Amino acid sequence: MIKSKSKSKKSISKSTFILLGIVSFVAVAALYIKRVMVSPKVALIAETSKQMCITNINSISFHEECGTPGTFKRAVYTCSNGSTAEKLAGGLNCITYSDVLKEAQNNCGQTCVAPSPTPTPTPTPTYSTKPSATPTASACGSSLSKWQFKESCGTNMYRYISFNCSGSTLDKVLGSPDTCKKESNWVTDARNTCMQTQCASPVPTVFVSAIPKITPPPSIRPSIYSCYRSCRQTQGRVNWACLRKCYR
Repeated sequence: MIKSKSKSKKSISKSTFILLGIVSFVAVAALYIKRVMVSPKVALIAETSKQMCITNINSISFHEECGTPGTFKRAVYTCSNGSTAEKLAGGLNCITYSDVLKEAQNNCGQTCVAPSPTPTPTPTPTYSTKPSATPTASACGSSLSKWQFKESCGTNMYRYISFNCSGSTLDKVLGSPDTCKKESNWVTDARNTCMQTQCASPVPTVFVSAIPKITPPPSIRPSIYSCYRSCRQTQGRVNWACLRKCYR
């Protein structure tokens, strides 16, 4: 009888250990599954809490391109607060897009806002050019106003003609010591000169118009050189609006 009770106790103890092992395994598995199910939500919350930042650079213009694509002798940039700065390359050196952009970002800074969980329309500046009138010395394609011949070199022939175009008080002179033309020929030359007067090209000025635009989610920023090549291939020239849109 004593041996039988001992065997019975050993059997119960072994069953208890097996049961505890099963319960522990189930508990660990449940915690793992719960962690996997919860982690995406935590990641989503962390993602939506990230700040969205917009650069305060208003415009950048590049001048005197060097032999290497994307390098220049001079660049001018303007911040959104109206301040303007110029960056020059020293000696035989050239400056790159990334150099100018880095300096402009450091000086102009950026504005950061915390986005809401769902994208909302926010006014985003879009840039376009508007021509402004530029005063000119003479009218564009004007007619001959008055003229005067100088230094006779024969009957009704002269070496010079001094004349004015309509809308201008600036005297123009045609001729040379070796030239000798009839009056009618000089008048024709003067009239053609007035008609060929080039129009002064209006200087484009940058203005900002606010247009609602959906703020895109953060994405991997391409390199400044790849943006330069892309804008140059699609538009055939250096365009700050295209470069800023690509590099933002």
